[in-house]
Amino acid sequence: FHSANTFDPNANPALQGGTEGATMRFRPESSDGPNRGLDVAVRRLGNFISTHPWAENISIADLWTKAATSAIKVTGGPDIPVESGRLDFPTQQGERNIQVPPNGRVTSPAMNLSQLRANFRRMGFSDKEMVVLSGAHTLGQAHRNISNHEGRWTQDNTQFNNSYFKNLINE
Repeated sequence: FHSANTFDPNANPALQGGTEGATMRFRPESSDGPNRGLDVAVRRLGNFISTHPWAENISIADLWTKAATSAIKVTGGPDIPVESGRLDFPTQQGERNIQVPPNGRVTSPAMNLSQLRANFRRMGFSDKEMVVLSGAHTLGQAHRNISNHEGRWTQDNTQFNNSYFKNLINE
């Protein structure tokens, strides 16, 4: 989600962001506050490629996307088809990082409602779609040393279900 959350269809093509390019490996995107701690997942998926020779034919961007959809499926969510073909940008482009989106595009826990709406509108999402994507908080948890937040958002954070939304309404 964090790599996709940088997408801006109105930006200069070199800075549109999104999963294409797997740019979260590079600064400034890797240093954006909400991305803090994601270097662990980036490193683990990189290790996967280096230890599975057949995976060398898969772009890092495709691997990240497939890993995300696989995690949803194995936790009880739907099977989301993923088409291959995303490209990896091999390196940063000098000091200007012309292919890496700037910081500030990733949704932050500190954003108020109007900031959240503006962020999701930039990517073309409605309020309904924004809420649906926020349901990803059903899985996993926050770690204070990484995000300044602590704990799970749901009772069973290993099952894909609608408990996040139930918590929003009932708690």
